Amino acid sequence: AQTIYCMAELYDHTGELEQAAKLFSESLQLRLFSDAHKESRSNMVHCAMCLYGMGGIHIKQGEFDEASAVIEQALSYCDAHGIPDTNVIYIMIRTRLDEANKNLAPPPEADESNASLNSSIDENEETVSLPSFSEIESLELTAAEAINEGNLDDAVAQLTRVMQKRKILLQALKHNGEKGASLKYDTACTLFTFGQVLTMQRNYASAEKAFKDSLKLFKRSGTPPDTPVVLRLCEALKKILETPRA
Repeated sequence: AQTIYCMAELYDHTGELEQAAKLFSESLQLRLFSDAHKESRSNMVHCAMCLYGMGGIHIKQGEFDEASAVIEQALSYCDAHGIPDTNVIYIMIRTRLDEANKNLAPPPEADESNASLNSSIDENEETVSLPSFSEIESLELTAAEAINEGNLDDAVAQLTRVMQKRKILLQALKHNGEKGASLKYDTACTLFTFGQVLTMQRNYASAEKAFKDSLKLFKRSGTPPDTPVVLRLCEALKKILETPRA
């Protein structure tokens, strides 16, 4: 099941979405079958990650209703496994659900998106090579897998690379209101996840900074303060501020 899941990720990263969706579904079914023969439901997190991948494909295809339904099912698997809503994986899945519900997903064709981004750069500025949305999502999926396996150092490394690439895009879109707001929202979500991982590492000072930067970006993106993801962020920041430090 894990090999099939990795193949699904590979096809997803290369844009072969139909094949990726089939493999995510196959991996999910194998894990469900395995759990059916166990007293414990040890595969629930892996099932959730399969559904997380399937939801991402629906978002790329502009199928936001389907994405929302699939990702909500992923959250139900997290609940069945007893994963708290403050857990990093839970927050990543919930953030993708917010993305589907808010219709903030980037266009499925990365090349067209990058062409639009390049056109937003002042002609007098030095041309930079912009990272693709698929490249960023690939790193985010790798980070999610690292978090799932408890490899927090690897997760931090991957998320750091994501932030570097998003920073380049934010600079390119500084004069593009609509797309800039969407990218700020996505970057804020990544910072939220980053802060959660740092919290797990007990790196509270860096986590606090990540949470505060995330909150600033949510505000700059125009996200209402009563949005679920912002409320969860504020709660996480409150807990960090209340945590005793050596």
